[in-house]
Amino acid sequence: MRVSNETYRCNTEKLLGRSQILLLGFCLMLISFIGIWVYFFFGHDLIRSIYNNEIPWLSDLIKRQSEHSVEYYVEIADHAVKNLAILAALMFIMFAGLQEWCRRHTNSFATCTIWRRMLLMTGTVWLIYLLKIPVFQILPYWFWSLNNKPLPYWILLVPILTITIAVSYLVLRRPYRKTSNMLLLITLCYCLQLGFGLMEGRGMRSLSNRLTDTGGNARIAHTGTQWSANHLLQSYSSMVQSGELTQFPHATKPPGPVIVFAVLNQISAYLHIEGNTRPEALANFAVWVLPLIASLTLLPLWGLCYIAFSDQKERWLPLVLYISVPSILLIVPPFDQNLLPFVSTTCIYLMARAMTGGSILLAFTCGGIFYLSLFISFGLITIACIIAVLAFFFATSNPSWFKQAKNCSAVVAGTITAHFCAFFLFGYDALSQFRLGISAHQTFKFADWGLLHTIYFGALNMVEFGLWC
Repeated sequence: MRVSNETYRCNTEKLLGRSQILLLGFCLMLISFIGIWVYFFFGHDLIRSIYNNEIPWLSDLIKRQSEHSVEYYVEIADHAVKNLAILAALMFIMFAGLQEWCRRHTNSFATCTIWRRMLLMTGTVWLIYLLKIPVFQILPYWFWSLNNKPLPYWILLVPILTITIAVSYLVLRRPYRKTSNMLLLITLCYCLQLGFGLMEGRGMRSLSNRLTDTGGNARIAHTGTQWSANHLLQSYSSMVQSGELTQFPHATKPPGPVIVFAVLNQISAYLHIEGNTRPEALANFAVWVLPLIASLTLLPLWGLCYIAFSDQKERWLPLVLYISVPSILLIVPPFDQNLLPFVSTTCIYLMARAMTGGSILLAFTCGGIFYLSLFISFGLITIACIIAVLAFFFATSNPSWFKQAKNCSAVVAGTITAHFCAFFLFGYDALSQFRLGISAHQTFKFADWGLLHTIYFGALNMVEFGLWC
């Protein structure tokens, strides 16, 4: 069974007319002019008032007053206002260009509203980063900051963009060539991640240093070089509770990330990877492997698109968009951008495949991989919600309720089987580790959360996960 995409396809009648686009552009220009005029007269005074905590309900907009003077924030605000006007103009150009393209190419995938929105969102995120506009940083409790990074080899961006556009055009031009298109996109995704790192002019050190500094990922990688994977699997909880492993970042995480690094460390030692220290050798090896895992996410993603869309070209568009996501290209070592997307996408694909006529064994495997995802990150428990939505959707669109109920039961059985296998073979208790992680999170929190805080931070985490850069 394949889900038809005719419901989502749009037509040119839903496009704005040229006069409407011109009116929209005029209104946008007028709003930008008024905003700049208001900031010119009142902006600096407002910034100083916020800096001095004279406006309590806006106090969260400016952080770290002890580290920077008010002039520092005034300069940032001046830069942001100017670039917001530029961003508005560029977004209008993108919007008008897509509208005109769809008007002239009525059979293009971009005539569908959802694809136009996805293209505009992807382009907007890139523009926000390129223009260095602190859009997300003004959100309360946002952690990550924008930093200037020198790129002495920025000229590499020219061949990177040229090859990316050429490969994307080739793939969308020949959507029927499945094998060659997939190999092209996987290779391109892998090379793009390395290429952006090489622009820093330090070779592979620009990527490997992220696993040898003092951050959370570096500490986990360092732990992976000190003990074997088998020892960590059997003794992880007791090592955290006894203090043999530091509370941060080990207490809030399951043992999966440490064990993956332990396995990579053993492989790098077997291959005699060079490095002044064991953690450095691991980092030198991991920066070649982790981008490949991120690239392999294209395989289950294409499987999902094959199920969701009947048009061959539309099946490839999400893959082209995936390799243009900033957090995938620019943040290579952390598992958030490689291992987690690969495991979660594979799990969702297996469920969708089982629900659309596949074997019940696929549903059982989906349950096992779901448990594996929790072994890597407790945050992936949200996959259960996606699986539930898929099950409800296919159950309501397929008269065979009994078959879908069997698939759901197989997912649960796969999860339980994986849990007992891990418990009896390795002594790993996922429930106990989860309670330990929740307790550690409670300790690290700045205050007791109410329901509204929990909902807000849950939404904020989703935004950070998608835009972490």
